[in-house]
Amino acid sequence: MTEEIHSFEIELSKTGPMEFTTKFDRNFPDLYFDEPHRSGGNNKYPNASRVLTAAVANCLSASFIFCLAKTRIEIPDLLISCKASCYIERNEKKKLRVKKIDVQLYPKSENFQENLSLALDRCKDRFAEYCVVSQSVKKGFDVNFIIN
Repeated sequence: MTEEIHSFEIELSKTGPMEFTTKFDRNFPDLYFDEPHRSGGNNKYPNASRVLTAAVANCLSASFIFCLAKTRIEIPDLLISCKASCYIERNEKKKLRVKKIDVQLYPKSENFQENLSLALDRCKDRFAEYCVVSQSVKKGFDVNFIIN
């Protein structure tokens, strides 16, 4: 049986034809969404698929950095960049769906490459299982809605 650790709420408000402003439960800056022109939007901000892709990439990157830190192998000049690709296809009912998200991490170290190699050996097969977002998306989760 699973145990709920914490939950949070956001508020989303329509601000344009397909534009939305997201307000968070903490004092974070607002996040803006829009849809592409073909969906009736102005393509002014990222859409949900792009933000989902960014969330998966960010979570994997953060989990990777956390795992590297847990190895206690010193890599003071560690740099990590990431590239993520989202593939959208039509399902059997011709509805658009995210088919897959590919994430590539690029860790670098100018002066501690040997240490980085040791840390990579320890983390490469384990870090992804600690990523809340990517593992949840991969497994699937309930999405419930009510229209009041």
